[in-house]
Amino acid sequence: MTNKYTPDEMLEKIRNGEDEEHYLEWIEQNSYAVNRELASRGYFPERFIDDEKLGVVNTALKAHPELLSQIIDSSKHGHIFAVSEFLLDKVDITEDEMLSHINVLNSKLWNDPYDYGGYTDIDYRAEMRMKMAADETELTQLEKTMTREQLYKAKNIAWANGMTIREIINWMNDWEQSHPFVSVDELNERDGWLDEYYYDSDMDA
Repeated sequence: MTNKYTPDEMLEKIRNGEDEEHYLEWIEQNSYAVNRELASRGYFPERFIDDEKLGVVNTALKAHPELLSQIIDSSKHGHIFAVSEFLLDKVDITEDEMLSHINVLNSKLWNDPYDYGGYTDIDYRAEMRMKMAADETELTQLEKTMTREQLYKAKNIAWANGMTIREIINWMNDWEQSHPFVSVDELNERDGWLDEYYYDSDMDA
């Protein structure tokens, strides 16, 4: 009988690599902590990638990055959120991956104007477009000597070159906090050049 163990005892055994023959049975008890621990250690990826709990899906994808291709075009709520979280920190993210995720978000947000799915919370389409543009920009010798802030002030999207999506988000947040604006006109003059990356259209495909 394997149900003699409490979830905490199961977690301890999983961390110690003990009683592996019972792991599949333990899944059926539907303990979030136990399933997430198993997912983090790479067990049963094909099962956990479709788990109903987002944290388990996130953990399974992190443990098995190769599963990204299976769910990146999925319209399933949990998959979309897991893909978003995964792509934020993906250093070697590709243009195809960003475009695929942008198109999934386009479909969800355009067809759900009230955002019942909560997709605006993971709407980083603009930052992905910035990264694609930045990574395609060739710098002059002079521009290569400039800091990110200097490139930004020069309205050169290359300021985002080489950054992850999360790093772009954080950099822009830091920029806004350290450069408060006085008026809307000043804000538009300073940051309005980025508006094109926030414009949603079917041209992403």
